[in-house]
Amino acid sequence: SKLPYNVERDFTPISMVALQTLFIVSSLKAPGKDFNDVMRYAKANPGKVSFGTSGFVNQMVGERVKVAMGIDLLHVPFKGSPPMFQALLTSEIDLSITTFTPYASAVKEGRLRGLAVTGDARAPLAPDTPTLAELGHKDLTYRQWFALYAPRGVPKPVMDRLLKETSR
Repeated sequence: SKLPYNVERDFTPISMVALQTLFIVSSLKAPGKDFNDVMRYAKANPGKVSFGTSGFVNQMVGERVKVAMGIDLLHVPFKGSPPMFQALLTSEIDLSITTFTPYASAVKEGRLRGLAVTGDARAPLAPDTPTLAELGHKDLTYRQWFALYAPRGVPKPVMDRLLKETSR
């Protein structure tokens, strides 16, 4: 409960190193061919549409979708992506909010459906999948960022080198 450091005081930001959007995919038996179809079905059938996640952030995005759209989706937590991927392929769950690998390949192969991308632009791994904003849900756009920090007091030449290396 008591950390031995203060993040704001004891660390110095170096650089953002990555932005990640999430992928909303469905099984082939999900009720609807696209994101809005599935959401309409979910609104008319509370608790009948399930969504799987294998991480807290992905679950929170799902909860945000539920609140924003006024729907009741059944959350199914998984201990990792592999069992969730299998559950989608076998239609044990209807949809998932996840990363692109290996889901984008399964969409290209026709084994899953790409419903939406949470970022503000289409993803190179799923160019045929629209963004939530394109589908009329700009308020649900989501990207997570990753950054590199160093302990406060790192010498300027070291900080400059770290910044240079992360800018490549």
